[in-house]
Order: sequence, then structure tokens, then C-alpha cells
Amino acid sequence: MRFQGSLAPKFQFAPLSLGNSGMQDSIHFNDMLHEREIRREWVERAVPTPDRIEEHDDGTRHFY
Repeated sequence: MRFQGSLAPKFQFAPLSLGNSGMQDSIHFNDMLHEREIRREWVERAVPTPDRIEEHDDGTRHFY
């Protein structure tokens, strides 16, 4: 869901820096973190050393 103007959430994420992981800090990425209540620290730990990676047909990857 997208909000505009005064209805927009009042939070802002700092750019994610994960070296050569290929992770892009996109609007969708930030929306998913917020929607799924995923802490950025978890992402910063999971992406470099995941237990499992799911590759999806739409080109996305899920790191666990």
C-alpha cells in the first residue's frame, strides 16, 4: 500500500550497506521490512551468511 502526503508513514530508513551482496535498498525492500516487521539488523546478518536462499521466478531472493 502506498501513502502520499500527510498519510505517509513518519519513518525513514538509512541506506543499507551490505558490501558486494548485490542487495538493493529499494522502496519495495523497505516496504517489506516494515510490513513484515523485519529488523534491519536481521537483514544485515542474514544476507552475508544465510542458512538458506530462495530464488523466485520474479528475480527476487529471500534470505533466511
